[in-house]
Amino acid sequence: MDTYSIVLSNGETVSFTVTNGADGKDGQNGNDGAPGKDGVNGEDGKDGADGKDGVGIESIVKTSSDGKVDTYTITFTNGKTSTFTITNGTDGKDGQNGANGTDGKDGEDGKDGQDGVNGTDGKDGVDGKDGIS
Repeated sequence: MDTYSIVLSNGETVSFTVTNGADGKDGQNGNDGAPGKDGVNGEDGKDGADGKDGVGIESIVKTSSDGKVDTYTITFTNGKTSTFTITNGTDGKDGQNGANGTDGKDGEDGKDGQDGVNGTDGKDGVDGKDGIS
């Protein structure tokens, strides 16, 4: 129960009570909503298909030369091939000759060799005997 007071413009006060009603019961919970939709035209989107396996390069080989043009063949892992060419540039000009080197120093004289051993006196004369002087 609540009491309210109203003050009038002539200074009088009027009071009254209000009996509040009892709290009402809680209402029932509502039903869950339907799942949301996405995708095209409000329909659920579908998963895309898996992508295909990629293709790698198995080898690149120089397969021919004609003058300054070289041909290469690429072999892919799926067995297919592709070729491409490379044109080589012109040869460069020869460079200038370098400056002459400086003369080397004169060599030093070598040491004298050792004297040899004296030989024995020779024999002369008849029958291997010393001759007569």
